[in-house]
Amino acid sequence: MHHEKGAKMVTDEEVLLHGFSDEDRRSFLAMGKELHFEADDVIIEESVPGASLHVILEGDVSVWKRNVKLATLSKGAVVGELVIFRQHPRSATVRADGSVRTLMFEKSDIMAYFRWRDERLFKILVINVIYVLSRKLAKASERTMQLENRLQSEQQKGPSWAHTSIS
Repeated sequence: MHHEKGAKMVTDEEVLLHGFSDEDRRSFLAMGKELHFEADDVIIEESVPGASLHVILEGDVSVWKRNVKLATLSKGAVVGELVIFRQHPRSATVRADGSVRTLMFEKSDIMAYFRWRDERLFKILVINVIYVLSRKLAKASERTMQLENRLQSEQQKGPSWAHTSIS
């Protein structure tokens, strides 16, 4: 899973299915339902219970929490992956920034997929989802640190009106 600087960035989709055989990867992806969204369409709505996850196939989406934009995600990103563990109210809204295609997987289909397969394959998926979540947490922490540094820098400078001199 580790990649060097300058190397190709590994997508969430690649992480999600890491360790799957080619056959298992193909059959898992085949159970997804392709959906199309246009600009500003809501893909996932904050606080609404969810039962699916999406892999972005094409386009960009924005992640919003209480009208604050948290991130922009592109092809290969996975959203709604917590559904693997439990159905829950969504923690954020995901909205299409333009024309977007996703591959949507219902939790019930995911569970049915693994029912007749080696238990080890489901364990691999769970570990991969945890890895996807840890990558998102690391990005969020980095963004929080950047914002905190910017805020501290602005506080040290003082308000912009304080820097103007009166002659």
